[in-house]
Amino acid sequence: MTEATKRIVSLGALLVRHALRYAPRFDGRATRTELGLTISFCFGASASGVLLTDFGSGVLRDANAALLTVLIGLPLLAVMIRRLHDTSRTGWALFTAAFPYVGIFILGFLLLSEGDPHENAFGPEPGGSS
Repeated sequence: MTEATKRIVSLGALLVRHALRYAPRFDGRATRTELGLTISFCFGASASGVLLTDFGSGVLRDANAALLTVLIGLPLLAVMIRRLHDTSRTGWALFTAAFPYVGIFILGFLLLSEGDPHENAFGPEPGGSS
């Protein structure tokens, strides 16, 4: 195995460990880096999942697609809620994405804005800078 291949494999393993470690947590706070890592994992999982759902037919394909949606959606939802907590907002702020045309941009701004530098109602500052 070449050095580049080892780095890619170790990055993939890091992303999987990260997603499995934090996926079930909806409490606490998350950094922008954690949001970026989770989005990277979800894009990678959905790209490989598209290939997997092509196999089978009918009910099997639908079951694979539903399972893939849950496995990708839960970690992404959890980290977005924790990221909103870092900016002193509740998870209900996710519903800003429901506003036609501008909602997704408002949510993106909320998710990418700088977090509170001190402890807030949702917990202590996450490790490192947010």
